[in-house]
Amino acid sequence: SAVLVEIAQEETGFMPELSFGTHFFQDLVETRIFYVALFPGQERVEFKRDYFDSAANRFTTYLPDYEKWQKVIQVVDVSDTGKELWVESDLKSQETYCYFHPCQE
Repeated sequence: SAVLVEIAQEETGFMPELSFGTHFFQDLVETRIFYVALFPGQERVEFKRDYFDSAANRFTTYLPDYEKWQKVIQVVDVSDTGKELWVESDLKSQETYCYFHPCQE
């Protein structure tokens, strides 16, 4: 995986605790996996949830023995789109953009 997005969306009055400062987060940094914390509903946050709601969850393709977790972990294979997924981030402004781009040959 190149990017891991953790969505902090309040449900039934509870806000999930994100992975900042944990050994898990350090493992992501060391393996060069880009981590994004996403807070839908906050000002200046645009999240097109309908794409992910309609995308097939490939989680059990990779971890078939952990089926119970596919309700909280979604793996999306973006190669199904015929496009590349681009992620651009500016650490100074703390802005991240993620979008599909036509494949370059």
